Amino acid sequence: MVCGPVVARVVNEFEATVANIMHSQSKGPDLRHHEQVKGVQSTFRQQVPNLVATMQDMGNPFEEQSNDLLTLDTRDIADDAVIATVRAIEQVGTEQYNTFVAERIDTQQKPLTDPKKHNKFPLFSRQSPQGVSKQKKRNYVFKTKLFVI
Repeated sequence: MVCGPVVARVVNEFEATVANIMHSQSKGPDLRHHEQVKGVQSTFRQQVPNLVATMQDMGNPFEEQSNDLLTLDTRDIADDAVIATVRAIEQVGTEQYNTFVAERIDTQQKPLTDPKKHNKFPLFSRQSPQGVSKQKKRNYVFKTKLFVI
């Protein structure tokens, strides 16, 4: 199999494109990737030692020998609902994708612009709904006593 000329052509095209981009950047807007900017790189350079120091203080979260699902920063154990979400989220996403494609592309039952259902999965950052406070319970009891008498 002879692929030398094809590879040489592709390399030449790439080099010409890079040279063209470098030439056009000197005149116009910056076409670099957002992570190639000096500010982003200096921020990254500052954050890496902070991460290393945190991992040295708290230990490596990936070497944890527990079967519990923990948050990385506080080592809090996740609720059972969050664990169920983590275990089932890929399957739910695949089902929603297949439904989306079937309804909007294959059978065209719905237009592409129709909004999709919003998922309200319990996550680490969301707090579980709290129950009724003691004060509210006392108020309910007081109000019911007023109407019973």
